[in-house]
Amino acid sequence: MKYALAILFLIPLSSSADVVAPSSVGTDTIWSSEYGTYVIEGQMSIATGTTLTVLPGTIIKIKSNSGIFVDGKIVADSSGTSTPIIFTSFDDDEYGGDTNQNSTSTIPNGRNWLGIVFNQGSIGEFNNVIIKYSGQTMFGTNVLTGLIVNSANLTIQNSLLSSNGRHGFANIGGEINMSNSIIENNIFGVYTESGITNLNKNIIRNNSLEGIHASIYGELNLLDNQFVSNQSTGLVAAGVKFIHIGNTSLD
Repeated sequence: MKYALAILFLIPLSSSADVVAPSSVGTDTIWSSEYGTYVIEGQMSIATGTTLTVLPGTIIKIKSNSGIFVDGKIVADSSGTSTPIIFTSFDDDEYGGDTNQNSTSTIPNGRNWLGIVFNQGSIGEFNNVIIKYSGQTMFGTNVLTGLIVNSANLTIQNSLLSSNGRHGFANIGGEINMSNSIIENNIFGVYTESGITNLNKNIIRNNSLEGIHASIYGELNLLDNQFVSNQSTGLVAAGVKFIHIGNTSLD
């Protein structure tokens, strides 16, 4: 299976200023690149019934021990543009410039920030988004991941999940639909414990252990994905309802 993924990664090198994000989003809110780079410090929440809309080209940097906790809805859609939406480490100078103003004294790496957590009943819609360098230890758990879905619904298209600690994303009871995206440079590309995970036409590559680790139970549907240069393609527990069609492995 060979696909040309429609992912556009042309990045503006700097933004006009820094915007300190609020500790909570309690009303429908729009974030735009015209206001500068957004910086999150602490555990920012998006309240039930509230939508945070992130416009194309917006850069969001998250400090250590900080993350986004969604009880409502987040829509980050940069489809059809050459400027993806970025969620990355505060130490990352590649996007938005030297926000922490320390030149090259710090470099980003996996586990720099907590991740994006989708709590019960929440919704996420991501298109042409980059998520990097998250997966910091959260609440003493071993779920060190870019995205955590817990009884929530998440759709990801044309996006990149890279260098996010242990897992690119973790499904622990929700529904994830991911297509035409890349998951790379994690320990496990995908981790599931339960829920429904649908992966269609993705590239899962360069993960140091497994492309997919599906444990316990749930449903995993793989259609036309490509696994490249992972230590192993994956592990699927006997209790998982598993359908796979048209996938290829170069591991």
